[in-house]
Amino acid sequence: MIKKTAFSILLKSLSYGLEKVRCHHIKLFYLSMYCMLFAGCGKKVKGLEEEIDVRRETLTSDSIVLKDHYSPSGIKFLSKSQYDFINDSSVRIPASISVNEGNAGNNTAVIYFNAQSANDFGFYCKYIGGASTASPITQTEITNGLTYNFETCYTQANDQAEVNYYPGYEAIQFGNSSIILELLSADPLKETHATTEFEVNWR
Repeated sequence: MIKKTAFSILLKSLSYGLEKVRCHHIKLFYLSMYCMLFAGCGKKVKGLEEEIDVRRETLTSDSIVLKDHYSPSGIKFLSKSQYDFINDSSVRIPASISVNEGNAGNNTAVIYFNAQSANDFGFYCKYIGGASTASPITQTEITNGLTYNFETCYTQANDQAEVNYYPGYEAIQFGNSSIILELLSADPLKETHATTEFEVNWR
């Protein structure tokens, strides 16, 4: 009888001890989780503050549109073929120049960057009409001639000193300089008007 009573007391003591240990471990587990989450949040906030401290000046994006024309008779029309920059900015080179009236044929247009004039520039990009002839007559060729497509860029006149720029390339455009669109040639039988759009990041 005494053995049974002692054994029963021992079992109850062990059970109580295990329960205490289990509770203690649970408390430690939750305390550890709380500390980990609290520490994690602290690091995140600190990181955010560091990002704010080193944040660079934000650029604002916009677009500009230039227009030019080509006249077989040589008659000049008012156009918006030049945009003058006041501050340094970055400009993405367009992939094409769209013909709104007339036809590009297989002729040439250029865009001058960092320019003071068509003879004084940082570099220019050359565009070629999508048709196979200068004055297309089939519907397919006429349609192809409604776009001047990007060819390549150069830093010197007469297609000298080619540079590896491409459509979408972000070029620095300095303040007190201009971008100029010029249709050098088009369908010799038509008045041709064309436009192109530039994505600009203002500083």
